[in-house]
Amino acid sequence: MSSERPGTGSRQRKHLGFDLQLRDWKLQSMITLSVLACLVTTFVIYPHHGYHFSLDGALYLVASTAPIIPMVLVGRRFPTLRRPWQYMAAGVALNAVANVIFALHDQLMKPVPNPAPSDVFYLLSYCSFIIGVALLTQGSFGGVRLSVRLDGVIAGLAVASLVSFAWFSPLQAAGGSTIHIVVDLAYPMFDLVMLVWLVAALAPQRFRPNLSTGLLIAGVLWFIVGDVIHVNQLAANSTSALSFADVTFVIGIWLMGLAASAQDRRNVVERSALSGTSLSVAVPVVSGAIAIGVIAARWLWNRPPEVGGLALAALALVVGRMWLALRVERRLVLSTTVDARTDSLTNLPNRRNLFERIDELLRLEKREHVGVILIDLDGFKEVNDTLGHAVGDSLLSIISHRFAARLGSRGILTRLGGDEFAAICICSEVELVTIAMELLSTTREPYAFDGLMVTVGASMGIAVADGDTEDPYQLLHRADKAMYEAKRTQCGIRVSQSPSAEQCSDRNDSQVSTTEFEASTRLRLASQRDDSVAKYQVIDHAFGWSAHQE
Repeated sequence: MSSERPGTGSRQRKHLGFDLQLRDWKLQSMITLSVLACLVTTFVIYPHHGYHFSLDGALYLVASTAPIIPMVLVGRRFPTLRRPWQYMAAGVALNAVANVIFALHDQLMKPVPNPAPSDVFYLLSYCSFIIGVALLTQGSFGGVRLSVRLDGVIAGLAVASLVSFAWFSPLQAAGGSTIHIVVDLAYPMFDLVMLVWLVAALAPQRFRPNLSTGLLIAGVLWFIVGDVIHVNQLAANSTSALSFADVTFVIGIWLMGLAASAQDRRNVVERSALSGTSLSVAVPVVSGAIAIGVIAARWLWNRPPEVGGLALAALALVVGRMWLALRVERRLVLSTTVDARTDSLTNLPNRRNLFERIDELLRLEKREHVGVILIDLDGFKEVNDTLGHAVGDSLLSIISHRFAARLGSRGILTRLGGDEFAAICICSEVELVTIAMELLSTTREPYAFDGLMVTVGASMGIAVADGDTEDPYQLLHRADKAMYEAKRTQCGIRVSQSPSAEQCSDRNDSQVSTTEFEASTRLRLASQRDDSVAKYQVIDHAFGWSAHQE
C-alpha cells in the first residue's frame, strides 16, 4: 500500500509545472537581455564608434540564435507541438548559418554578390518558418485547409506584384538582374504568406489572438518591416554593416521564441473546420483587385514584363481558388441533400426520400407494378421502455440490417421514423406478398443484448399502385390502413383493397368514427353530472362487431 498522502501527487505536479514555467522565463529574461544589448550596440555604440566584427557580430549572432532553446524545449515537453516548433527552430538555425556566411564570406567580396550564397540559407530559413506556421495553425483549420493555404500564397503574390511595380525599375537601375530582383522580392512575399495564415487561424476565435499567436504575428510583422527596409535600401543602393533592418529580424525571432514559452499555446485543441469566414472571401477578392490594378498600371506606365508576371500568377491562383470554393460548396450542398434524405440512425433513406422515390416510380409507364410494404414493429415499445433507448436504437439498427439483407436488390428499404419501415418494390402483388413473408420471418429470430434474449414481431401492410389517379400519399395511405388492420387482427400481413373498394370502406369508416365520437362526447358530458348514468352501444356495421358500456 502506498504511503503517499491524498493530494500529494497533484501538489507535486503543480510544483513541477511552476518550476518549469519559472525556468522558461529565466531563460527568456537572459535572451531578452541579449536582444537589448544588440539594440544598444546598434543605435548607441555603432553610430559613434563604428562596427566591431568580433563584438557586434558575435552579439548579433547570439541574440538571433538564442530563441532556438525555448523552441526545442517546448517540443520536448509537449509531443503535439514537437514538429511545428522543430521547423521554427530549424528556421532560426538556418538564419544563423546565413548570417555567418554573409559575415565571413559575402560581405568581404567586392562587390557583394546578389544573390549571394547566404541568400540560399535565408530562403531555406523562410521556408522552414512557413512550414512551422502551417503546422501550428493546422489545429485551427481542423486539418490542412487547401483554400486557406492558397489564400496566403495569393496574398503574397499580389503584394509582391505591387512591390515589384514600385521597386522593380529602381532595383534594375541599381544594377540588379532579374534573378536578383526575384530573390529580393521573395522575402516580403513569404512574410505575407505567414501573416495571412496566422490571421486566418484566428477566425474560429473571432480574430481574438491568444498570447502565443499574438507574439507570432508580431514577429512576422517585424520581419515584414525589415524586408521592406532591406528592399528599399537595395533600390537606393545604400547598405551598411549593421542597420535597423538587421535588428528587426532579431526582434522578430525573439518574439517567436517568446511565443514558444507562452503557456496558452501548449494546450492545442483541434477546432472545427474553418468555413464561411469573411477573411476567406476578402483575401482572394482584394488580391485579385490588386493584381488587376498592377496589370493595368504596368501597361500605362510601361513597366517591365516581369512585373505583370507576378500579377498574372496571383490572378491564376485566384481563379483556382474560386474553382476550389465552388467545388467545396457543391460538396456541401450534396452532403446537405444526402443528410436531409437519410435516416441518421440506420443510414437508410428517410420518409422524405420515400415519397420522392415513389413519386418518381409512379411517373414510369409500368406504374401498376409499383408496390409498398409498410412495416410496424410489434413489441418494440416495451423493449425500448424496459431496456432503455440505447438498446432500442441498437435493436432498430440490427433489424434494419436484417431487412436490408433479406430484401437485397429487389427493392429499397426506408425508415419512416420510430419503429416504422417501408420497402419499395417494382413487382406484382404476389411477389410483394412473398417478399413481405420473408421480411416477417426475419423478425422471429431473437436478438441478444448483454445475455438477454429479445424478440419483436411485425405487422405489414401491402399496397400496389392501380389506376391513373394514384399518387404517393394515396398509395401509402392504403398500405398504412392495411398495416393497422394486420396489427388489429394479428395476422402479420394484410394486402390493401383496390382504390374503388377503398373508397367504399372509407365511407363506412367515416360513419363508424362519427358514431364513436358522438358516443364519447355524451359519455364525457354525463360523467360531469354526479346523478346521471351514461349508457351507450356502438355497432360497427362495416366489420360486424359491437361494444356496450354502462
